[in-house]
Amino acid sequence: DVYKRQTYAYSGVGAQTQELRDLRHSPTALRDHIFRTYIHRRFEHENQKTRAGLPFSIEETYRILGKTMIAIAGRRGFATRLDRSSLYQVVGTRLDDFADQMLRMNILRREDSQRFQFIHLLLRDHFLLDYGMQAVFEGDERSRADAIRALGWTGDPRVIPLLEQIVAGEGATDETEQGLRVVAVEALGRIGTPEVLPGLMDALVARSYAVWRRSVAMLADLDDFVVEPLVEKMGSDNSHVRRRASEALLRMEKRALPKLVDAINHENPLVRENAAKTMGRIGDPSAITTLLSMLQDEDTKVQRMAARSLALIGDPAYHILLDSLHHRDPLVRLGAAWALGELGDPAAVDQLITLLDDDNDNVREFTTQALGRIGDARAIDRLKAILAADPYRRARWHAAGALGRIAAGDHRLTDQVLDALVTALGDSNSGVRGGAVAALGDLADQRACPAIRALMDDRDKIVRASVAKVLGALRDGDAVPTLADHLLSDHETVRWNAAASLGLIGDQAAVASLTTALNDEEAKVRWSAAWALGQIGDRTAQDALVSALSDISAKVRLNAVVALEQIGATDTFEAISALASDPDKQVRTAVGVALRRLSERYAKDQKSRR
Repeated sequence: DVYKRQTYAYSGVGAQTQELRDLRHSPTALRDHIFRTYIHRRFEHENQKTRAGLPFSIEETYRILGKTMIAIAGRRGFATRLDRSSLYQVVGTRLDDFADQMLRMNILRREDSQRFQFIHLLLRDHFLLDYGMQAVFEGDERSRADAIRALGWTGDPRVIPLLEQIVAGEGATDETEQGLRVVAVEALGRIGTPEVLPGLMDALVARSYAVWRRSVAMLADLDDFVVEPLVEKMGSDNSHVRRRASEALLRMEKRALPKLVDAINHENPLVRENAAKTMGRIGDPSAITTLLSMLQDEDTKVQRMAARSLALIGDPAYHILLDSLHHRDPLVRLGAAWALGELGDPAAVDQLITLLDDDNDNVREFTTQALGRIGDARAIDRLKAILAADPYRRARWHAAGALGRIAAGDHRLTDQVLDALVTALGDSNSGVRGGAVAALGDLADQRACPAIRALMDDRDKIVRASVAKVLGALRDGDAVPTLADHLLSDHETVRWNAAASLGLIGDQAAVASLTTALNDEEAKVRWSAAWALGQIGDRTAQDALVSALSDISAKVRLNAVVALEQIGATDTFEAISALASDPDKQVRTAVGVALRRLSERYAKDQKSRR
C-alpha cells in the first residue's frame, strides 16, 4: 500500500518531491520509476486488483513491461485494451521540468508514429530486445506475431538473424507458422537497412504465395540500394525468382529505370530480357530509346521482349516504330515489325506489307507473323504470294499461319485463303506442310479434309501428328479407319492424337482399336484412349476400362473412372469403389462423382422397371 501510494504521488498533480527531483539527474533511475508507475496504473485499469498494490521486482516489472510493449509495438500504437491516456496520465506533463520537457514533447505533441517511436526507444534499452527475441517462440499466434512486429520496429540489426530464421521456415506447413513467416518478412522490411536484403531475397524462392508476395512488396518499399541486387536476381536460374524480382522492380516504377537501362549491357541475357520486360510493364516513354537499341541484341529472346515492351508502351512508341521499319539494321526492322504486330493497330498494315519485300529473310518472317496478329484482310494477297514462292521456309510457314489466323477471325474470308493453304500441303518443307495443316484446322472447313487425310502417311512424324489432331477437330468421319490404323504408329504423339480424335469423332467403329490402345506402352496414349472410349459411350469397352482402373498412371485411372460413368456401367460400382482411397486426389474426387451419378442412374433404372 505504501508503494502504491508513493507511485501515485509521483504521478499526481504538482508532484514536487525531493526524490523525484533527484531522479531527473539519473535518466536510468527515472525510467525505472516510470516503468513501475506505468505497470501499476495499467493493472489498476484492467481491474487486476490482486496484484495492483504489490511492489514488483525489477525482473518482474521488465517481464510485464515486455508483454505490454510487445502489444504496443506489435500494433504500431497502443493496443485497444489499453487506455490510451494511461501512459500520459502517469508520465505526461505532471512530472517536474525534466520529465515535462522530455515526455510531453515526445508523447503529447508528436505524430502517432513519432510518439510511438519515442516510447519504444525509451523502453527498448531496458527490456524489449531480450524479451522479444524469446517471445517469438512462446505463446499463441497473436502474441508471437506481436513479438515479431515489435522486433521489426526496434530497427536493431541484432534481430535480423532471428527474423531471417523465421522467414526461412520453409518446412512449416502449419497455417499459423506460415502467417508468422509473413509477419517476419514485414518486420525485415520495416527495419529497411541493407542488412535485411539477404533474408528478403531468400523469401523470393518461398513456395508460400503469401510469403513471397509480401517479400516483393517489402523489397519494393526499400530505398534505392535494393535496385541493383534485384536486377541481378532477374538473371537467376530460378524462373520464380526472376519473375518476382521483376515484380518488385515494377512496383518501384521510375526509381528502378536507371538501373534497368544500365542492364542492357549485362552479360547475362536473362537479365537483359527481364530488364526489357520490366521497362515495358512500367510503361514510361523515356525507356523507348533504350528498348529500340535492344532490338539489336544478339539474343533473339531479348529482341522479342524489347519489341513486346515497345508494344506495351503503346501510342508514345507507335510513330517511332513506324520509322524504325526503315532502319538500316535488319534487327531493328524485324523488332519494329514484331512490336507493331503486338500493338495490333490496322493503321500499320500498309507499311508492314511493304516490308514483305525486304531482302532479309528474318524481316519477312517476322512481318508475316505481325500481319497475322493484326488480322487485316488487306494482307491476304501478299501473304498468299509469300506462301507460294518465298525462298525462306520460315517465311512460308508463318505466312500459312497468318492466313489461317486472318480467315479464322472472319469466316467470310475462308474462300480467299482455302486453295492457297491446300496447295501448301504439298510444300517441300515439312514445317510449311504442318503449318498449312494447322491453319486449315483453324478454318474448320471440311472441304479441306480429303487433302489433309492424304498427309496421314507423310514422311514426317510431326506432320502426321498434326494431321491426326486436326482431323478430330474437323470431326471427319471418313478418317476413322485411317486414325484407327495409326493407333499402331511408331510415334507416340501420332498415337495420342489419333486416339483423342477418334473420341471427338465418336464413331463406334473405333472401339476395338481404342480398347487395344489401353495397353499401349505410353501412359498418355492409354489415358487418351480411355477418354475417347468415354466419349463414344459403347458398353463393349466396359471390361477393358475396368482393367484400366488398376493402371500405374493416375491419369489413366482417372479417365477410366470417368469413362465408366459416362457409359453408364452401373454394375462396375464395386470396382470403382475400390479406388475410393486412391493416392491421387483427382482420382478420389472422380470416384465420388462417378459413384453418386451411377447410383442415381441405377435408382432411376430400377424405378422405370417397376
